[in-house]
Amino acid sequence: MTRYLAKTVGLFVAITSILIGPIASIATPYRAELLSVISELQGLATGTYSEEEWTGLISRLDAVYRNALSEGDSDMAVRAKVIKARTLSEMRSQHEAALAELAEVRRAFANRELPESYRGLFMEEASIHGRIGDEPAVMKVMNEYKASSLYDPEQYPILGGSGPGDPIIMVRPNAGGAESSTLAAMGVQRKRAEFSAGELFPVFEVVDSKGKTHSLSDYEGQILLVDFWIESWSSWERSLPSMMRLYDVYRKRDFAILGVCLARGDAEASRAFARKREMKWPQVFGDVDLAAQLGLIGTVGNFIVDEHGLIVGRDLYGADLESLIQKLIDDR
Repeated sequence: MTRYLAKTVGLFVAITSILIGPIASIATPYRAELLSVISELQGLATGTYSEEEWTGLISRLDAVYRNALSEGDSDMAVRAKVIKARTLSEMRSQHEAALAELAEVRRAFANRELPESYRGLFMEEASIHGRIGDEPAVMKVMNEYKASSLYDPEQYPILGGSGPGDPIIMVRPNAGGAESSTLAAMGVQRKRAEFSAGELFPVFEVVDSKGKTHSLSDYEGQILLVDFWIESWSSWERSLPSMMRLYDVYRKRDFAILGVCLARGDAEASRAFARKREMKWPQVFGDVDLAAQLGLIGTVGNFIVDEHGLIVGRDLYGADLESLIQKLIDDR
């Protein structure tokens, strides 16, 4: 039986905060089934999955959607579709298929009252466009949300979100404002779309653990992997052997890695982890400004930058990362 590696970093972080919490307090015939499917999908996201496992779980999500919709349970119907879209986009990299699922929900609810969970549809649609680098599409979704009945025009500052043990917290102030928690989350995706493949990597200056300053111009003429990491993210740690192989094979052929640790607070544990795992490339600790500029909030990520400073790939791990680096080096 063929098994596939889950292509994701931090899958379901957003779903956990947006969908799972509310589900726990909703008593419907579909609650237990939806929670069960989410739990199994989270399990697949931390390892490998077979086509049979994938097909079975997706069929169960489809069943929840159909049955909930036919019974008039709009809230659960939308939740099931949003979860399916997230899995298609993040686990399978099937972004167009994910958007098609959300479009189906849009058609089904064109003349219905929108349930609260429909807010998650707007957010997921913006997220998918952010992943594929379509900033105008993200803006379109943001404007559609602002025109909808679900728009929540209050300011919610965002705190935390650097790792699984440090969740994103929305802080609601006393006074209203021009924005909303949902719109703020979409704004992160808009920022992400700004730095997709084909865009210039931003000019930066960071200081590594040995006191050496690194800037984008230092890597002119090289292929650079900028790796934002946290040791507690299992999906990132699984990719570490691939990065080490790449570094050992290609570092004498104008390939470089710059690590940026996103762990908050005392960095000593992260420094010890890097030493123990013999991560030989320069490491930056405690500087999250570059990550924020790139729209990395609540997750790890990476950027592959060519010799001219152009982003040629992002958020690639394992075989996908190795394949791209090998091609870039061999084509020089």
